[in-house]
Amino acid sequence: MFHKGEKIMAKMKNFVDATYDNQNVYLIINNQNEAIMIDASNAAKRAIEYIKQKKLTLKALFITHGHIDHYDGLDNVLKEYPDLKIYIQKIDLRLLSQHKVDDETGEILGPGINYPLTNIVALNGDTVVEEIGYHIEIFHIPGHTAGTQMLRIKALNLVTTGASLMPDKTSPGYTGTMCNDNYFITELRRITNLDAKWHVLPGHNKPFRMAHALAEKVITLEEDT
Repeated sequence: MFHKGEKIMAKMKNFVDATYDNQNVYLIINNQNEAIMIDASNAAKRAIEYIKQKKLTLKALFITHGHIDHYDGLDNVLKEYPDLKIYIQKIDLRLLSQHKVDDETGEILGPGINYPLTNIVALNGDTVVEEIGYHIEIFHIPGHTAGTQMLRIKALNLVTTGASLMPDKTSPGYTGTMCNDNYFITELRRITNLDAKWHVLPGHNKPFRMAHALAEKVITLEEDT
């Protein structure tokens, strides 16, 4: 949970899908019980149960990128909220047609999404939107996918990475040329200046405070050479 200012308050709740490398579904909730969801893995089902239990109003979903582990639970969301506004980069829309595959047999199990997508907001690069009373800055950072996007909410000192960045280094993270921890740290540097005040919500594994990552020297203020 985090709070910011006297008038603007929020709390964060995350739900973890252990079947997809601890993929996170996040809810950001304002003090009027309105919420946005970030990503929709299988853990979205539990997020919806929480929304109902707490009598929240879900206003929008942000899909950080088009890999199926970040929208595998989208049908659960659309079943309850068929007209929900969904933000995604236009270039990643094609990835929403991926099929589910059995991890053991390789058998194609069917489409990842069965419910109609009636309220897609297809973005073309960087933009700013307003949801649940917050200005949400969206940064298009191709690399993990062509349409990977990061979110920044300055009022909450909150930023999302969309992919894995582990301050405790319990996993090696990504190692591709355009998809690795150093790549995402570079983007964090650009978006947050690595200021200790920021809360970072990665797509996989535990959320963390920048102050902790800096103290543990997982992220350093000096640029790699």
